[in-house]
Amino acid sequence: MKSTICSFYFLLLYCCNSIDLEPKAVPGAWLGLTTRVAKDSTVVTAVEYDSPAWKAGLRRRNFILEVYNEPAKSFSFANMIPDQFPGDEIELMVLQGQEKRYLRFVMGKKMERSFKMSPLANPGKLQRAIYEGWVNGKVSP
Repeated sequence: MKSTICSFYFLLLYCCNSIDLEPKAVPGAWLGLTTRVAKDSTVVTAVEYDSPAWKAGLRRRNFILEVYNEPAKSFSFANMIPDQFPGDEIELMVLQGQEKRYLRFVMGKKMERSFKMSPLANPGKLQRAIYEGWVNGKVSP
């Protein structure tokens, strides 16, 4: 496996001028959680480690009962997030096991790497073929 990854890395370096590995902020607010609606309840299905939701104590299989003191039945976080900004506070009442808790936390910024590749200025025929095959999805590791 390691040799495959090393070969893959050197292949990319051979045909690319650079690969952007610098994390950049994704526009909008970020909670770091995934939910689904089940029987008129909003259930947390995943929480990203070290996200604002994680730091506030939210965990998988918690039920979100209220958002900003309003019932969270069939609540869609996907619809709420575009109206929020990093630094905005959110308050939830959640059910963790048998215990109801209020959680308050600050929305953050999600940082992601783009892995954008920039081509060589004067690639050879093989380098061009590898690069074009890669960006067009015709080369696999």
